[in-house]
Amino acid sequence: MTATSSALRPAAADDAPAVARVFIDAWRAGYAGVLEPDVLERWDPAAAEARMRRAIEAPGETTVVALDGDGAVAGFARYGPDPDAPGRGHIASVYVAPAHARRGVATALVRHALEALAADGWADVSLWVFEANAPARALYGSLGFAPDGRRRVEPEFRAPEIGMLRRAGGPAAARAGSRPEAARP
Repeated sequence: MTATSSALRPAAADDAPAVARVFIDAWRAGYAGVLEPDVLERWDPAAAEARMRRAIEAPGETTVVALDGDGAVAGFARYGPDPDAPGRGHIASVYVAPAHARRGVATALVRHALEALAADGWADVSLWVFEANAPARALYGSLGFAPDGRRRVEPEFRAPEIGMLRRAGGPAAARAGSRPEAARP
């Protein structure tokens, strides 16, 4: 599956099992070396499915799935308003099944989220990424996101994350005069 062959559609509640499988597989493959082994193994299928079902059904947020050529879920993204900064959009998650990694699926999902958020009036968009996740940081950087100076360590994950922001106008605006302090809400 390539970005040009991927079909994107809003997720439905009955996608939760497939979305959970993608999440668990991508979590374990993508975060090896980023998260501690016990954190990598924390998701069991039933808990992940319940969490994904809640996310898909959450009011005010959108989950979109990327389908492979056979119609199976190859990846997903979740986005909506920024919970920390009113007036700004937020990409909450982007996960791609390892079998479909590095084929443009994540790029297609992020671009879709950016377009949908802009259509809803959120031109500036934030996200969190594990600091040690170099491939994701590179992907987001290529799409106009830049570190914005925010940092956190969530107790359940025990790994540093950095905030990234894409300012209205895309890559050039995200880099223009960007001291991290200037991007803080």
